[in-house]
Amino acid sequence: MKGAGVFRKGRLVGWLDEEEANGLLWARGEVKRGMISAPLPSQPSKTLSVVFQRASSEIKPQVKGEEIKFQMTLRGYCELATVESYADLEREGEMEVLEKAINQAVEEKVKRVLEKAQKEFKSDIFGLGESLRRKNFRLWNKVQDKWNEAIFPQVQVEVKGDLKLQWVGMTTRPPRETGERGGKGIQKGGQR
Repeated sequence: MKGAGVFRKGRLVGWLDEEEANGLLWARGEVKRGMISAPLPSQPSKTLSVVFQRASSEIKPQVKGEEIKFQMTLRGYCELATVESYADLEREGEMEVLEKAINQAVEEKVKRVLEKAQKEFKSDIFGLGESLRRKNFRLWNKVQDKWNEAIFPQVQVEVKGDLKLQWVGMTTRPPRETGERGGKGIQKGGQR
């Protein structure tokens, strides 16, 4: 996808570029398979890339009185594709560090497009209002007429990535002094 038009009440109000459109697909749980990159935590000038699959999104409205908030959880499974620097994937905690970096990258991607939709377009392209309608129909009836213009632009949305790094395929480790060879597959939580 190279971009997407944003509509409000049947009128085009703006455009999302390719990166923003991809963030929207993540938020809506419509991304199927692809690749995402993130800065390597230990060396931010270097990147790591993963191939993801089976991604989904869950949006939960949280209502306290008249206050409306949303929790958006992005889930999926991914495989490490590339790391631009040496990473000891057998070291305790290393896979979790890489997993956290990928989750932060996806969260930021979604937050950028969410902010643009709220502040610039004032258009709920995420379906937050629909999830509120399903959870609390009575409240939705009170707010639906002013949702896009007054409520959606102000609503708080907590975005949480929950992507699991499952398999990293073949790695090529530099030989150690003992003469051991690289090429060993590593799986989170153990060796394969």
